Amino acid sequence: MQKTILRLVWPYILRYLAKHGAVYLEKRREQKRLRKAAPAEAVVVPPDSPDVAVVEYPPLPQAAPRPIWYVLAGVLLGSAIGLMLAKLLWEKK
Repeated sequence: MQKTILRLVWPYILRYLAKHGAVYLEKRREQKRLRKAAPAEAVVVPPDSPDVAVVEYPPLPQAAPRPIWYVLAGVLLGSAIGLMLAKLLWEKK
C-alpha cells in the first residue's frame, strides 16, 4: 500500500523539489549579477556639477551561509529519507 502511494506521490515531490531548486538558483544568479554590475555602474562626477543626478542602487545582498552547510543538510536529508524507506520496505517482508 505504502509503495503504491509513494509511486503516485513521488513525481509530484520531485517536481516540487526541482521547481524550488530552480527558483533558488535563479535568485543566486541574480544576486551574483547584481554584485558584478554594481561596481561597474558607479560613475564619479564632481559634486559641483549642475547635472548631477541622484542614483539609488539596490542594497547588496547579505552574506550567504557557506556552501558546506547546504551539502551537510542534503546528506542528512538523504540519509533520513533512505532510512525511512528502508524501514518501510523491511516491515513489509
